[in-house]
Amino acid sequence: MFKCLLLLLIPVLLHTPAVYSQGYKDSVYVYYSGWRPQNQSSLFIMDVNERMRISPNVLNSGKGIGLELGFNPGYFFNRHLLLGVFGGIAMRDILYNTGFKSSYRNDFNQAFNGSGFHGNDSLVVNQVASYINTGSFHDQEIYYGIIFRLPYKWAPVVKVYTGQLNWVYKTQYHLPVTPSSETRNDNDHYNISHTIKWGAEVFLFGGHTRITDYGALPFSKKKPHLFSTHVLPLSFFIERIGSEQSKFNWEDGQISVTIPANKILSPAFMQKYSANFYYGFRIFFGTF
Repeated sequence: MFKCLLLLLIPVLLHTPAVYSQGYKDSVYVYYSGWRPQNQSSLFIMDVNERMRISPNVLNSGKGIGLELGFNPGYFFNRHLLLGVFGGIAMRDILYNTGFKSSYRNDFNQAFNGSGFHGNDSLVVNQVASYINTGSFHDQEIYYGIIFRLPYKWAPVVKVYTGQLNWVYKTQYHLPVTPSSETRNDNDHYNISHTIKWGAEVFLFGGHTRITDYGALPFSKKKPHLFSTHVLPLSFFIERIGSEQSKFNWEDGQISVTIPANKILSPAFMQKYSANFYYGFRIFFGTF
């Protein structure tokens, strides 16, 4: 009799999901190739990107790396709804030396006029002008925006963002401070600030996607939870970097000087480089 009962129970046992101590069953799906968006509450992206110029021709490199973190509150209404917020940082001097194209430097030299400045103001405008002609810089960006996906199976993930971009020069200088006769060695921080007026990005390819579905047990009050890992997805982005409000800045911990670029550059130069358009691609590792 016992053997008969055991034989009847074996099929049931084989089809019973594994139950963990926290009260969840774990169903791990295989890796997928292609675009398969699987939304979750947390967003994390590490990327390598290439940004190329459309118009005008300003920088000699656009290679960089980035890190983004975000939150998807839409998940708590529907676990397949992606309507979240994110913030990111990027730097473009890690993989390649970043500087200005010779055509941009020529236009800058023709448009530059720092003769009306004195003291620290004169030091700032002339020092930054020399860096533009001879130096390289750290291209640092901080940005934020929204990430969403339309409620259709074919719809890709889209991001829209804005933020701040700085071209930063860091030097160790023996600096004369005016109007006093004091001199000191300082870790000076020069930068040209720009504003990323807008950027838009669309995910083209989901890479290899691993989806883990933590399903709730029948009488559990907890909602099911998806966790997806995307390896080597690809996205395309367009950015407009505006220089209408760009400024030359200098800080050394004690003195801070800010000079609007339109005070030392001609109106024709400011008009030509007021809107710089770029397109590019990101390849990354992420969860979203």
